[in-house]
Amino acid sequence: MDHISIKCFAKINLLLKVLGERPDGYHEICTLLQTIDLHDELTLFKRPQGITVKSSSEAIPLGEENLAYRAVKLLERECQTPLGVELSIDKRIPVSAGLGGGSSDAAGTLLGMNELYSLGLSKKRLQQMSSQLGSDVPFFFSGGQALATGRGEKIREISLPRNYFLVLVSPSFGVSSEWAYEKAKKDLTTAVEFDLILEWNAVDRIEEIIPFLENDLEAGVISEFGEIGRLKGVLSRKGALLAQMSGSGSAVYGIFDREALAEEVASSMSGEVREIFVTRPVLLH
Repeated sequence: MDHISIKCFAKINLLLKVLGERPDGYHEICTLLQTIDLHDELTLFKRPQGITVKSSSEAIPLGEENLAYRAVKLLERECQTPLGVELSIDKRIPVSAGLGGGSSDAAGTLLGMNELYSLGLSKKRLQQMSSQLGSDVPFFFSGGQALATGRGEKIREISLPRNYFLVLVSPSFGVSSEWAYEKAKKDLTTAVEFDLILEWNAVDRIEEIIPFLENDLEAGVISEFGEIGRLKGVLSRKGALLAQMSGSGSAVYGIFDREALAEEVASSMSGEVREIFVTRPVLLH
């Protein structure tokens, strides 16, 4: 085998609670994560030496700042051997949008390199290693639905309803995660009912949990980026059961119970935003 292709799926945060600051500079969070069928296409080509990153998007770095590049370096340290590869990323997930595109590409790189070079590392070991790359990366080794705690790296798989469609809107700007968490410092949540969230395993329809879904980063981000609030309002007025920012932004999603309505809403908004997608929740395995 001289190459391998992998679909690297985006995620949304259905719930994001910021619980406080940690001694390591990160924030303690509780977040409910769901993969959606919007994805990057990652192809890894075996090469004699070196690491090269190519991408269809000019918005991502191609060198050591790229998470997929760093994933290969992490494997080289773990296996104590050089691993030559060319990483080709067909970028479809919007960048700096709170959708985990870079983290998903990094997870895909670890999985792909493990297979391409027959490294023999278990999926659990790869997941453990991946937390060194970023807080979101371990999630992408799960089944696609999880309650994440700590700084986001502690993953507990959970079963959630998937009886809905999403209109996902990406405005023409990105939001820095570090900045968004800094803005949230003044209004931190003091407690989260973890037991209640875990009981959602028994819920069949998304409508049952929508009243509990919120994003603690949203208010601070909207105070600086009013367009996010405007997009939420538009989605709500057009019939979304919930309109919410994903992660630290800037992407906003609306939850709809009918695909036809989601398609109609996306079509009506297509001229006023950079990118818009109709998508739905998916499982990773």
